[in-house]
Amino acid sequence: MLTTPVGAASGTPPKQIAITNTALAGTTMYTVPVGRKFIGYFNTRGQNQPTKINGVNIYPYYGGGTSVVQPGALVEWTLVAGTVVSENTSNQTSIVGVEYDA
Repeated sequence: MLTTPVGAASGTPPKQIAITNTALAGTTMYTVPVGRKFIGYFNTRGQNQPTKINGVNIYPYYGGGTSVVQPGALVEWTLVAGTVVSENTSNQTSIVGVEYDA
């Protein structure tokens, strides 16, 4: 007996992630859930203001104090289950991407 119809997708469908944070330094913005992976981008509005990934300073693309992101200036990131993204400063940091089954 089939438990999943032929041609039907199994697992959890992809989930769009879009987060902007202007909270205090050290605030957890996003944690990749168990069994999932995240593929996406980071942006900060503060020059030389890193985002933290698992406690390590990462310097994403700097938006130059504007909301305009230049095409091709971003680097795509793949994060695995359990990865924690947190705000390192009180400058605005944004995350956008898609969460998938690992």
